[in-house]
Amino acid sequence: MSKKYPKVEFEYPVKAIHGKPCSHTNTYFGVNGFTHESYISKLCYPSTTVTAGMLAQRNLFRDASNYAKTQMTDATKRAAAEVRFNNQDKYYTLRTFLIAEFMSGNQVG
Repeated sequence: MSKKYPKVEFEYPVKAIHGKPCSHTNTYFGVNGFTHESYISKLCYPSTTVTAGMLAQRNLFRDASNYAKTQMTDATKRAAAEVRFNNQDKYYTLRTFLIAEFMSGNQVG
């Protein structure tokens, strides 16, 4: 025998719920930037402390973003990066390719 749950009526025009809804944290509303659809989610016990691992990951991504930015703004570096980018078929944008290149330790220049 299955439980009967009452139908949820949203106050806002929400088409989907993302994340794990729970009753003990705040509700977040947003709009998907690609599809322009509204969504609702609740964070279940969000962390308020920053660990050393989180800082290391944040710094790694910051360095990868800076690497991609310098590769894309310098004309000679960008030309070499575009050659490497065109020789692969995994990534669809030059920026994501350069970030992945840095994260894997294969950065050039």
